[in-house]
Parts: sequence; structure tokens; C-alpha cells
Amino acid sequence: MEIQQSTGGLYGRSLIADDAFYKLRLWEYRKPEIAVIGSSRVLGFGEDCFSPDVRFANCGRVMESLMEGMEFHRQ
Repeated sequence: MEIQQSTGGLYGRSLIADDAFYKLRLWEYRKPEIAVIGSSRVLGFGEDCFSPDVRFANCGRVMESLMEGMEFHRQ
């Protein structure tokens, strides 16, 4: 995670779609002040939508229902 974040590397799943696991690690690493949680529809929100001095994380693709989002947030 540290190498990816420092070099601007991209995350891409190869065989198994485990976006929730990756996004939870991203949340833990960045400790965001603002986080977007949702389905693939929120993927358009990026750091450029907010002030540069605010820690941000896009956790798109972690939920398809409100219950899944609440579970993700609890973790």
C-alpha cells in the first residue's frame, strides 16, 4: 500500500474481485477525513473534488446495499 500510494500506482484486480478488502486497507492507510462509500457509481469522485489538504479515500464498489455499507463502516 505504501509503495502504491507514494508512486501513484493503480489498483487492478486480476482473478478475484475483493474490492472491499483492498478498500478497507486503503481506509486504514489513509485515515481519511472524507470517504466516499458506495457502489461503482461513486468511483467518479476523486481527490480533485475536495481541498488538497484533506485526506480522502474513494471506497467505491464496497456496497450494493445499505447493510453492506454499514458493515464496511463498522470494520
